[in-house]
Amino acid sequence: MTTLQALRRLVKPRDLVWPVLAGIITLLSALSLTVVSAWLITRSWQMPPLMDITLAVTSVRALGISRAAFRYLDRLVSHDVALRTAERSRVKLWEHFVADRTLALRERSDIVTALGANIDALADAVVRSIVPALVALMTSLIAVIFVALLSPAAAVLLAVGLLLAGGVAPYLTYRTTARSSQRRAAALQSHAAAVEALLSDAAGLRIHGQLDEAVSAASSSSKTVAAIDDAAGRANARASALSTAASVLTAVLTVVVASWLVTDSAGGAGGGLLHSPEWLTVLVLVPLAAFESVGPLPAAAQTLAQSREALLTLASSASESGEADAMRSAPVPTAPIHTSPLAQNHLTVRPTLQVQDLIVGYPDDNSSNTAEEPAAQPAQLPMQNFEVTFGDYREITAPSGSGKTTLLK
Repeated sequence: MTTLQALRRLVKPRDLVWPVLAGIITLLSALSLTVVSAWLITRSWQMPPLMDITLAVTSVRALGISRAAFRYLDRLVSHDVALRTAERSRVKLWEHFVADRTLALRERSDIVTALGANIDALADAVVRSIVPALVALMTSLIAVIFVALLSPAAAVLLAVGLLLAGGVAPYLTYRTTARSSQRRAAALQSHAAAVEALLSDAAGLRIHGQLDEAVSAASSSSKTVAAIDDAAGRANARASALSTAASVLTAVLTVVVASWLVTDSAGGAGGGLLHSPEWLTVLVLVPLAAFESVGPLPAAAQTLAQSREALLTLASSASESGEADAMRSAPVPTAPIHTSPLAQNHLTVRPTLQVQDLIVGYPDDNSSNTAEEPAAQPAQLPMQNFEVTFGDYREITAPSGSGKTTLLK
């Protein structure tokens, strides 16, 4: 199963419509603000009548306000989708645990990691990876089409730059981070186990003189996770540098192309300018605004790579839970099933635990194991004779030190 397949199982596509739409409108507001501002600055330099630029001035104010408003809406709906996805996945995970008959054999740290770190990784993937990637894709496409209306050559430069910054750089980040994702998942699990052991049995560790060792183990596991994250951070920094370099190079080449077009039009037939100063300013500034959409993608790729193992685990659990639900909801065959009386009697029998004259305790090291000194002290439990049928429950209530934990062991 790939990461994309896991995401399709965990995240409903219809839930992403509003976050992606809000993100697109936010970035289009920023792009429109750049275009109108560039036109307004160049036009105002020519000192036109005030009525000629009144609409542009009002548009700049409106776009500045709408950008902040849609940014807030974008964050609101994105986190709402992330929380609802996490809630749905956590319920599926609990259902998987309920149906898992080997759950008692698993370490507690595995369950804590699944219900905690894995669910958090899914929420981070929605907010920091899926939504930004879809928003960047749509916004970049719109920006390239707009620039193509002004200059096809500049549109080609912008498309190549966006591909480098929004495609190559995130891919390099993802590949580098994915290599260390398994080591990070194992380190997180070890860290959770060390912390859980320290918190749940601090008193016992102190009595046995192992508390300092447990604290050192927890600290060491934390440093291991930090070292892995630091290596991934350096890779993300290199990818961000590539993204910035692509943005700067695209802007410089766009200026060169725009200047050449203006000069070429000035020296053409009739000696008249085919392109206005406003055209030149807009063409130069739009690429800079367009790269705002692909700027977060290297970090998004890093988050997705770090969450890969968690997403695959959750998707697998969700699939198993769905298959279990399908089996439970499958219609019962109407055809008669013939079984022997012995088989029918076996189907109705439930396993039963029967205990008689129970003695709970540990051997006495100081005893000589003679008949006068028995090897085990009789239990003080009120459950020396009892019976438990599969599916039933019994409550053990007794003073401390009477043998409850020993009975369970």
